[in-house]
Amino acid sequence: MFTKITEERAFDGILAQIIENIRRGELKPGDTLPAERVMAESLGVSRPAVREVLRALELMGIVTTVRGGANYITENMDQWLSAPLALLFQLNNSHVQQVQELRSALEQEAALLAAGNCTEKEGKKKMRTLGTVQLPTEAFMAVLKLDE
Repeated sequence: MFTKITEERAFDGILAQIIENIRRGELKPGDTLPAERVMAESLGVSRPAVREVLRALELMGIVTTVRGGANYITENMDQWLSAPLALLFQLNNSHVQQVQELRSALEQEAALLAAGNCTEKEGKKKMRTLGTVQLPTEAFMAVLKLDE
């Protein structure tokens, strides 16, 4: 599952391998990560380096740490982005308008992705659902026309 780190900065290599294992499905929500000692040995890095990455992943909501126990891949991966974004907004004293702008941009991208990944029948159903939303609906229609 893990290979020796050859990069100068161990943190980046460890993080990349854990994320890649999640992406490939080798680590799934709820899975227990190997013990820090085992990970450190298999990666060829120090335990503090592994601990640093696990702490960062915990702060991002990707890993759940049980005190005195193991580290787990978070069950609810849907929420991993909200904590870092909330912290970012707090640190930057973000205003409501900035939050609304981000939400609008995310909603538009979500509409484009939904349009690009659906059948014509699903698209028509989504159009009825999105009937009151102007910009994402227009973007949705544009993607549907591209698929024809």
